Amino acid sequence: MGYVVTKYDEFTSSENVNKAILGLSIIRMFLYTLFFIFNFNQTFKEYKIGMAKSKKFYLKNARIFSFTSITLFSFMRIAMIGVFLYDKSIYNGSIWAALSIWGTLIQYLLWVSIAGYWMSLLYTFFISKDIVAKNTNAAWTTTYIITLVLIIWTILQTIFNFYFVDLMNLIYGPIQVVIICGIGGFYVINGYILVRGMKSHEMNGSKIEKLKETYKRIIRLSILLLLFVVLALLLYLIQYQILKLEDYDKENYIFYMIVCCLEFSQLFIIMYSLGGDSFKCYFIFSFKPIENANTSFKNYSTTISTSSTSSSTRNEIELKIND
Repeated sequence: MGYVVTKYDEFTSSENVNKAILGLSIIRMFLYTLFFIFNFNQTFKEYKIGMAKSKKFYLKNARIFSFTSITLFSFMRIAMIGVFLYDKSIYNGSIWAALSIWGTLIQYLLWVSIAGYWMSLLYTFFISKDIVAKNTNAAWTTTYIITLVLIIWTILQTIFNFYFVDLMNLIYGPIQVVIICGIGGFYVINGYILVRGMKSHEMNGSKIEKLKETYKRIIRLSILLLLFVVLALLLYLIQYQILKLEDYDKENYIFYMIVCCLEFSQLFIIMYSLGGDSFKCYFIFSFKPIENANTSFKNYSTTISTSSTSSSTRNEIELKIND
């Protein structure tokens, strides 16, 4: 038991591989710096705009959660790469590993915040419309519980990483598989129910354009995010279960490069969706809110009319989604 900082002179024993790693690390740090700057700016704008409307707007706001998650994720990756360039260590038990663990947590929270939004949309539109607020609160309570569990697990991982490396090596992989499968299952189940409900609503003659737009966007985004989850799981299985690579094997860097590409692709797609199918908003350094038709993450209200079988009276139910 105990933690000792380990610093290496080179990344690997190959000079060419070392040059490639150094170049890619610098490019990666530069790109994450751009992500950090643009999303920090947007997070600040969203916060100022939200605070003007409600002091507790952030409690059920998927937009602010998503922008904050991307900002923190980018910051953790910048710190992780900086430490890596200094001590050249990617082993469990290193500071690099701890920063990687917390970066992964923030990535999970990004996925969970999006899923939380979908759950609130599902409950609000397609399940028990007479208790909208209760169902929406239940969706976000579930999101907070999952978030708390992930944070507790990450704290335990950090302790194991520094003081119980053997235990870390033993349990890290299997539990990550469980988490990834759990989040993937969360997407599949809630996404399927939501899409089926939206499709049924459309087939029943609804002409709500915003709902149709949301249906198309969620289909597209859910497929892409689920693909990222599946690829992350496959990469882990190939790297550690099939090839059984150890920490010191230089082949690991190939997988890290692939994971890096997946991370960048995911961030681009989510930012594009948050920006209303555009990146223009990220280049506007002001407090002007995003003007777009993106209903996947945007606040809007819809009025749905329902007919009672025992009465000719039509009841108007106004549904508001505070994402």
